[in-house]
Amino acid sequence: MELTENTAGPTRLWHAMKVPEVLRHWKTDPGRGLEAAEVQQRLSEYGPNALEEPSPKSHLQRFAAQFADFMIVVLIVAALIGAFIGEPADAVAIGAIVLLNAIVGFVQEVRAERAMALLKKLAGTQAISAPSRAANWFPATLSCWMRGRRSRRTCG
Repeated sequence: MELTENTAGPTRLWHAMKVPEVLRHWKTDPGRGLEAAEVQQRLSEYGPNALEEPSPKSHLQRFAAQFADFMIVVLIVAALIGAFIGEPADAVAIGAIVLLNAIVGFVQEVRAERAMALLKKLAGTQAISAPSRAANWFPATLSCWMRGRRSRRTCG
């Protein structure tokens, strides 16, 4: 079996394994699931199955990031050179374009972030967990489809 590396060390390619092999490895039965105590033990060992949310950027950071693009830096340098060689009209025009671009980019980024937050709220997944109705997932939790409903089984 091929292994891959991650921050926690070697990891099995679970998606490439046969279901009985995974069940044997995690010592579980898909019909019974795990006992509540085992769920808690695995939750404390592995933690919840959730992605870490990145820390939110401030508006100032978002606005400043609009000037980090290579072409924007080139335009800023061109405006400075224009001002230095005595072409203030060109420097002001380029500066205005760069500033307008930064404002539009900032507004679009803030709106996109809000839209993503709303979509995340709408896309919240609810599942029925059997048999203990555990509210958490951890490595090797199986996701099953039954009669159109996704049922999360805490079977290992």
